[in-house]
Order: sequence, then C-alpha cells, then structure tokens
Amino acid sequence: MSVEVKYQNESLEGEAGTPVERLLRNYRNSPDTSARVLLVTIFGDALHPAREPVWISDLHALMRPFGISERLLRTSLNRLLREGVLNSERRGRRSRYAVHPSAVATFEQAEQRIYGSGSRPWDGRWTFVLSDPGHGSPNDRRRLRRELGWIGFGELSPTSHVSPVLLPDALDILTPAAREGIRFVTRGEPALPGLAAGELAGIALRSAEVAGRRVAVIENFEPLLGLAPGLDPNDAFLVRTILIDAHRRVVLRSPELPEDLLADDGIDRHYREVVSGLYRCLQPASDAFLAEILPEGVGRGGRFGG
Repeated sequence: MSVEVKYQNESLEGEAGTPVERLLRNYRNSPDTSARVLLVTIFGDALHPAREPVWISDLHALMRPFGISERLLRTSLNRLLREGVLNSERRGRRSRYAVHPSAVATFEQAEQRIYGSGSRPWDGRWTFVLSDPGHGSPNDRRRLRRELGWIGFGELSPTSHVSPVLLPDALDILTPAAREGIRFVTRGEPALPGLAAGELAGIALRSAEVAGRRVAVIENFEPLLGLAPGLDPNDAFLVRTILIDAHRRVVLRSPELPEDLLADDGIDRHYREVVSGLYRCLQPASDAFLAEILPEGVGRGGRFGG
C-alpha cells in the first residue's frame, strides 16, 4: 500500500493543529465515538457499495487513523458478526468481511435515507408498530429499535414506533431476527381531537437531542467547506467519514417526515446544504485514497445529487 496513513502515532493532544487534526481530535475524544458504529459507517459509505469482501488488514488501515487498534477492531467485528450485521469468510489464516446477506436490504434502505433528498407524499395516516418488551436479549431489542430507525420509523418509546410515510410492508426488509420481535402493526388516522398533525409530529417525533446534533454538524463542518477542495486524499477520507458518521446519527435517529410535517425554520434546508455540499467536494479525493488501499472498495458516485 503506497498511500501514507497519517496520524497513527500522533496523540493529537492540545488545541493546535490543522482544522482536520482538530476535527479528528474532537471525534476521537467524543463520548459518542464507537469503533462498532465507525465500522458500520465505513461499510455503508465506502465498502458495501462495491459488494466486495474486505481483508481485516485493509480494514485496520482504514480504521487506524481514527485511533482504533487492531484488538479493538477485532472485538468490534466479532460483535457485528454476532448481531448479524456482517459476515466473514476464511481464506487460510486470514478473514474477509462483508455486509451479511440478511442485512443488505436494511443497509440499502438506510443509504436512501442518508444520501437521498426530498420527501414522500403523505395521505394523512400513520403506521404504528408495537414490539414485544420481552423479546429475546437486550441486544435483540436494541437491534430491532436500530433497524426500525434505519428504515425511517420514529421511536415513541422503546417498544412503540410510528411513521407517517412508511406503510406496514416496509417492515418486510427487516432482518428475520428483528421481525420476530414485532407484535402489532396498524395504519390509520390518529384519534386526537384538536391536535394538528404538525403538532403531533412535534410532540412525538422531533427530538431535542437530534435537533442539537443537527446544529452541531452545521457548526463543526460548515467552516470546512472552503478548505475541502484543497485537502489531500488522506484528509478528505477522514473528514468524509467523520461527516457521514455524524450525519447518519442525525438521519437514522430522525423519522422520515413528509413535507407537510417539516418545521418551517430553514434549519433542515441549511443542514442539508452543508452536508451535501461538503460531501460532494470531498468524494473525488477520498475515493482516490480508498482506491489505493482497496481498488474495489470505492463508494457509489452521484450521492446527494452530485
């Protein structure tokens, strides 16, 4: 591998450094940072579109600049294998990893939400999903909530999820293990006299946590828009990955809403402009970085309308 992988031996302590170094330092020091989630981000953004299994050595080359050791990488891979998110195949003493076939549909639905634009038409009704609070293990229940979020359902409680735009058959793409935890599904108009649909969406689905994350993404990444065209491939990949890791936490924790239910404050549009504009600037150089490490592992073009 001829590409230089920077930062692997740097502590990134203190406030000095380039904007990319400061972004990376803040990411590595964040309590939200997770090797498992970072792996899912990299598979979804850069690896799964090529559908090629990836050697663990190449995964480590991609993860090392983020401060992920080989031991932590293996632990995270094993957890994703147990959860049915990834699968592995042995070639002699080496292993290759790819998205598990049962999780492909969920990944692709999440991809549409992460990189897509616009909203679906709405008929004024809501789909309600009730899950079994005693289903399986705590990991099984977390997996069900995560998959429902990925496809666009909002969480009213750990066992209650709703969507104004998704029909009941949207649940068909959940993994079989997740579907086992669902006990009741229905679609209809809510019987809440005097409460407008927009008010219901605000009460039930507009999380203050997600709103705060949206503002933080704008504050952290908007200053990089002017620098992005001049970044080298290594830095472009780092910024792109941290951007998508932050963006997916916003999108996949927010229900998919029709235009009628969006808040008319301009924040959604501004947020989308920052994320999509920066991603499009970063993609050519970051794809060049990926192509040096694994020629088949380059993300899909045309995302965010680019």
